[in-house]
Amino acid sequence: MSKVAFVPQLDAKDDCLFTYAELGKRWSCHAKVAYQRVQDWGLPVVKFNTRAHAIRLSDILRAEAEAMT
Repeated sequence: MSKVAFVPQLDAKDDCLFTYAELGKRWSCHAKVAYQRVQDWGLPVVKFNTRAHAIRLSDILRAEAEAMT
């Protein structure tokens, strides 16, 4: 029997952005480790300029659900 992960669907207005520091707190790791995980998992990154980057919550939830299966 295969596991099916529940991934909540977010409306565009409910989708927020996480910095690497916020993502590190969510995953209980350092921001640099969160950066490496984002790169390894191929999550799309929103770039505001050369220094400010963020990841959408909907992409984070999808990746977390895939990692749990």
